[in-house]
Amino acid sequence: MIAGGPSGQVWAYDTATGDLVASFKTDLVDQPDPVFINDLAATRNGDVYVTDSFGPVIYRIDSEAFPQESTDPQPLEVWLDLEGSPIEYGDGFNLNGIVVTPDDRYLLTVQSNTGKLYRIDLETQAIEQVDLGDAVLSEGDGLVLQGHTLYVVDHEGVVQVRLSGDWSEGEVVGKILDESFAYPTTAAEGRGRLYVVNSQFDRQGPPDTSEQPFTLSVVRLN
Repeated sequence: MIAGGPSGQVWAYDTATGDLVASFKTDLVDQPDPVFINDLAATRNGDVYVTDSFGPVIYRIDSEAFPQESTDPQPLEVWLDLEGSPIEYGDGFNLNGIVVTPDDRYLLTVQSNTGKLYRIDLETQAIEQVDLGDAVLSEGDGLVLQGHTLYVVDHEGVVQVRLSGDWSEGEVVGKILDESFAYPTTAAEGRGRLYVVNSQFDRQGPPDTSEQPFTLSVVRLN
């Protein structure tokens, strides 16, 4: 699935054929305030949760929405309204990366402009800021969760956070840096490696000084 940024859309593709199989669009894109569909995470039963970096909401795509008879955009429904919640939206990019805990009990999501990490109960929708001590996940972007280690991409590298058993506390234990990183924004894990997307956002101008082709960096996980 692909998050569509300012388009307000999410697209789902068949990984075997590359065919578009479903699409969704928020009606908030037609409102005066901007939207930015940023990241998404799926539970084991196929429900998908989606962050909006400009609008204080979290969307959900129900697993029963697949498959669709038509690929015309279906409604992208608000699951959680964040107005008046502990997550206070401000200028810049707010909620960004999002993951589901392995027990399908919580969402973990980072707020880029504050560096705060939040735990959201999937059943009650209760929101709690994860206690990281004095640490701040500045410019936190994409997230990868492996066991109780959270990898937070932050445009310079990948911060490693060791989380408690109930996901309510965490400790920054390291940061992965690599000379091949070029303004990394997100990542995915596979076979003990982290595949990091090099966005080169800082070089896209104008003038555009980005180097072609764009790349992924691969780093081994301990």
